[in-house]
Amino acid sequence: EFINRQDSVIRSLLLPLTEGLARGDIQLPDTLKAGRCRIRAYTTWMRNFGTDSFFEKVIPIVNGFNLKSTAATGIAIAANSAPNLPDIQFFPEGGDLVENLRSKVGVKVTGGDGAGKELSGEISDQTGKVVAAFRTLHAGIGAFALTPVPGNTYTALIKLPAGKIQRLPLPAAKAQGYVLTVNNREQDSIRVGISANIPRPQMVTLLAQSEQLTCYTIKMELDGHSYIAAVPRSYLPAGIIRLTLQSADGEALAERLVFNDQHDELKLEIHSDSLSLQAGKPVKLQIRSVDKDEHPATGSFSMAVTDQETVPVNEADELTIRADLLLTSDLKGHVEQPNYYFTAKTAADSLERAAQLDNLLLTQGWRRFVWKKQTADSTMFLPEQGLHISGT
Repeated sequence: EFINRQDSVIRSLLLPLTEGLARGDIQLPDTLKAGRCRIRAYTTWMRNFGTDSFFEKVIPIVNGFNLKSTAATGIAIAANSAPNLPDIQFFPEGGDLVENLRSKVGVKVTGGDGAGKELSGEISDQTGKVVAAFRTLHAGIGAFALTPVPGNTYTALIKLPAGKIQRLPLPAAKAQGYVLTVNNREQDSIRVGISANIPRPQMVTLLAQSEQLTCYTIKMELDGHSYIAAVPRSYLPAGIIRLTLQSADGEALAERLVFNDQHDELKLEIHSDSLSLQAGKPVKLQIRSVDKDEHPATGSFSMAVTDQETVPVNEADELTIRADLLLTSDLKGHVEQPNYYFTAKTAADSLERAAQLDNLLLTQGWRRFVWKKQTADSTMFLPEQGLHISGT
């Protein structure tokens, strides 16, 4: 489906899938105004899980017949200039703050235009004592550590432009509960710290899931002490992994999303015999595709050539196949610059972006799949077996 700025479907195609691949094109009318349109794609079976599971991508449209100047492409989203306070949210790791247990707390700051904002702030208790500090970076996301003291309340003091201070209360800590702490920096495994503030020992299970597939489970007894579990990456597919702590009767106690990077993306190199390119003339290119072990790799590839002065490209803004399949398709809401997390140029930059990706899942990591098995009655749309036409 091709959807215009008014959220109306102006083109719709029904395409057959052959070995997981569909081919088609959408013709755009000359009267289409410049702006940001959307392409949405889905199967009938995907309709059982709501529109969050649909593929969707924003497409900047530049109409060469209607342009008055190169700069006036009209593809930017107009910012909300109203002097509103930023929207600030806090996300305790695992779900809740628990008294006497150290927790990582995610922070997400967005402005009136929906874009993330870089701000700094402090956390103080009811006496005014500063106990933590934070700063939001890419996409307005950051984090800080906090150990709630019984009887204390905590307030965030956010530093706004022009020297103003915005005060917000933090979520209240529970007297008893569970905290998950994730270390996703090791090469061979994901380390999960499990802390509990409970009156008596209890058997629990840690599950590692990819979508609705359980990949790894660990059973343990919690007796008031911390427990460190190692989840081997070899058991996990690439992409978002949901870590859920369950009680003996199957109740979800805490949850955390993490990203498992297998570093198995293809390496593509493009070379040209000539550096002198002329409009309308053929160009010969050599394309080299290898896997992580430098072995030749086959696949389906596509290429687009555009005028960078008319249609500027920012790699961080692009929604690539990797960013969609492994990241945004499992998250609700808009992910700002999803490809940013996969375009690091140096090893140090890669580590920094991996940490920012972890904070993204800490703050925006609402799961798409509900924790319960689907019943037969909940399946309203069956997979297509072919194209059928009926009528009189």
